[in-house]
Amino acid sequence: MDIEQFIPHRGRMKLIEEVLEVDDVKAVTLCRVNENWPLFGDGSVDPIVLVELTAQTSGVLVGWQRKHIRIGGEGWLVGLKKADFFTGRIPVGTELRTSVVNLYSLDNYGVFEGTVESGSLLAKVEIQVFRS
Repeated sequence: MDIEQFIPHRGRMKLIEEVLEVDDVKAVTLCRVNENWPLFGDGSVDPIVLVELTAQTSGVLVGWQRKHIRIGGEGWLVGLKKADFFTGRIPVGTELRTSVVNLYSLDNYGVFEGTVESGSLLAKVEIQVFRS
């Protein structure tokens, strides 16, 4: 699956490497932390980057929905509703699996819940999205 058809991120801001699963309500992506990521320093990244990873995985889900079930809206305004982190800095080379579900939506507003794991739960993130 060509990830770039679903998210606008390019270069070092494109964190997702592979889409493992996507359907009407859920997306699962895979990536590996590397030194080109935002918030990199001393061989690891700050866990706040997991919020962006959740947002990009949500973008894959919304992109798939737009293509397959014809939802509207193009641009995004994203707000962080809640984030719980269960890790400190994440070393380069760590494989991250992000799962996102659409909790609810109304017109061009939606709420997504994501989890990021690497053998254990690293973060649980809830974002709200407004599509223009």
